[in-house]
Amino acid sequence: MRHTLFLCFVSVFLFAFDIQTKGDVTAHYEKINYKHPMIDDNISRYVSMNFELKTYLDDYKLLSNIIGLYDKQYEDKSYLKFNELYIQKEFENITIKLGRDIKYWGALEIDNIADIYNQKNTTLDRFDKDQKLGTDAITFEYFFQNDTDISFIASKYDDNITKYLKYSGAIDIVNGVDFGFIAKHDDNNTQYINYTTAIVGSNIFKLEYINTNTKNTNFYKAGIGYERTFFKVLNKNDIVILVEYYKSNIKQQNTTTGQDDIFAGIKYNFNDVDSSDIIFGMIKDMDDLSYSYTAESNTKFFDILKTKLSYIQNDFFKRYYVSFGYHF
Repeated sequence: MRHTLFLCFVSVFLFAFDIQTKGDVTAHYEKINYKHPMIDDNISRYVSMNFELKTYLDDYKLLSNIIGLYDKQYEDKSYLKFNELYIQKEFENITIKLGRDIKYWGALEIDNIADIYNQKNTTLDRFDKDQKLGTDAITFEYFFQNDTDISFIASKYDDNITKYLKYSGAIDIVNGVDFGFIAKHDDNNTQYINYTTAIVGSNIFKLEYINTNTKNTNFYKAGIGYERTFFKVLNKNDIVILVEYYKSNIKQQNTTTGQDDIFAGIKYNFNDVDSSDIIFGMIKDMDDLSYSYTAESNTKFFDILKTKLSYIQNDFFKRYYVSFGYHF
């Protein structure tokens, strides 16, 4: 299917006039100091690239996104592949998408519980929840007149077919409420997911929930969040206060949050043309009273150079991360 889609893309791009492109080449440095004396510290240096082609032709949208990574020390980690490659057709009330794509569900800052459609791309910044791998799928989406829509998605990963039924939309209550209800089923489990975001003035309230049923067990994870923005303070910059709480009835591996965690953070938005910001945060595990600390800054210069600095500290390791990229 990918080869057929690629030939379609080449043909359309050759005759299309409105082609939009963007991309970046970024150098990464990561150092992890483990507190356990039997675990060696880890240092990684690698270069990544990202290139996207997008065009609209009548009611068709075509998008191709190629990502690559080169690690001189561990060349087996290097790759160059399509991360997104799809064609989308829009009708009056229906949209059909075929190919490999990325979707974003939920809005929590630390751990997007509802964001289960794509696998994480841990070869890049492993703690960046927005780094994802595309999923091969076909999506049918029907739009109602009341700003809601219903979607059926069939995706494939290895030999496993996953089916999603999603109802989502926006309600004109207060300053706006966005919501989504999702049912997911595959050969291993059935999951029910909800995400809701409500805006009330300068306040944002968030809720995400997932319930998983397998042959042997049933477990859930829930998260609630509150975000308050103070506009144009401290030299006309914005300050955002973030508070989130996560609860689960089972311990899960490879997640940012545990069974009973509270997150508190503060974000400083510079309100410049390059969208620079700094965020400081702390996660407290209510079970063993342990703490995790995080600090991150994102800065863009001249609209083409972007830097990211990140620091994470917990009971197991200290992690330092720096990236510097050229964006075009």
